[in-house]
Amino acid sequence: MHPTPYPNRSTARRWSVSYLLNFAYFGAVVALFGVTLPTLAEQTHTSLQDISSIFLVGPIGFSVGTALGGWLLNRFPGNRLMGISQLVSAICFFCVPFSPSLTLIWGLLLVKGFFDGIMGTSGNLLVLWSHPQKRVNTYMSALHFAFGLGSFLSPFVYSWMVRSAIPYTWGFRGIGSLAMLLAVWQMLERRSPPPQQNASSTQSPTAQASVVTFDTGTIRRACRIASRAFFLKGKNTLFIRIEYVLLMIAAFLFFYVSGELTYGNWIATYSALYLNYQPADAALISSVFWFCFTLGRFLFIWISHYFSSGRIVFSALLSCVALSVGFLLLPKTHLSVWGITILIGLSMAPIYPLGFTLLQLRYRLTSTATGFVLLGDSLGGMILPWLVGQFVQKNSTAMPLSLLVSFGINLLVLLALLGLTTSQRSDKIAA
Repeated sequence: MHPTPYPNRSTARRWSVSYLLNFAYFGAVVALFGVTLPTLAEQTHTSLQDISSIFLVGPIGFSVGTALGGWLLNRFPGNRLMGISQLVSAICFFCVPFSPSLTLIWGLLLVKGFFDGIMGTSGNLLVLWSHPQKRVNTYMSALHFAFGLGSFLSPFVYSWMVRSAIPYTWGFRGIGSLAMLLAVWQMLERRSPPPQQNASSTQSPTAQASVVTFDTGTIRRACRIASRAFFLKGKNTLFIRIEYVLLMIAAFLFFYVSGELTYGNWIATYSALYLNYQPADAALISSVFWFCFTLGRFLFIWISHYFSSGRIVFSALLSCVALSVGFLLLPKTHLSVWGITILIGLSMAPIYPLGFTLLQLRYRLTSTATGFVLLGDSLGGMILPWLVGQFVQKNSTAMPLSLLVSFGINLLVLLALLGLTTSQRSDKIAA
């Protein structure tokens, strides 16, 4: 018998609790920025269009951190790497409301984004490395449920703070302080999950036939030979088709995160602009969205035991497309916006955790390749939310149209990836 590459169950659970708290911090930060955009614009004496640049600057650092995260995990203990990254990120976040200029906020978010990127890649991989395949779906769903929980609590508490005339700076102070305590806990961990670079080797030959392993050399070769893809035949063409899977998985994450963060970051501001909501009410609708998002992630931990991940993710994306059409047709109707907010939050919930795990297990990405495809995550949180910020004050359909395009392409990419997997199985490609 081969020794198990995973830690014992109690240790894995303890580690997973810390990763869940990391992602709860992520969610709280994203949601708080979404509801405080007008306040931050006032603090820095800039316009709403200018302050939306934070959706570009932070993800630039996040993209670099994401790309390096997998490489760093192969060289340093994962838990300590998470703790150091959490500490730096929390300090930067703590300082944001005390920054008098937009330029200074840019600098803080650039550094914060870099270490957040390391945490994002590390969190996803460390969960995969901590639990065997039969349990990993549950823990991956729980990881992203924690993100939703933080996203729900943050604007909810902010709405209460506004009604109670408590300065908004206390929201940044409270989240930042708790995150620093979490960082100390993680830095004190002596052990970390071992990298599972060759996990597919323990599978049966039949299972291996549907798995493709990617490494750093694969990424380099993909870039070098992409221009010759349509001129090669037979086995070489098949090889290049496999290389394109990396870009397709990155595109899947890009378009999903684009839709999620566009809605999460802008629904409060949209409500203030076009539904004439006061700041506390705008924060409340944002909180309701993240509550439904969180509830969905909790429910899908259970639902994923009864339905295949592919079927769940496909149905969820189809629902998001339909709701985006409804939002585009009725962009200023109070009842429709509330209904869409509730339903789209539930529909978005399973797409990232189940979709990412599904693709990770089917294509068996290494840590370096995972860092590469997670660039799609960071870029998705950058481009579309920033573009919406340029037009949201001028056109009420800018946000719903962006959602429709994002989720529509996301659905097409998923279908292409699932179809490619079926083709690879029929070709009997071994890892």
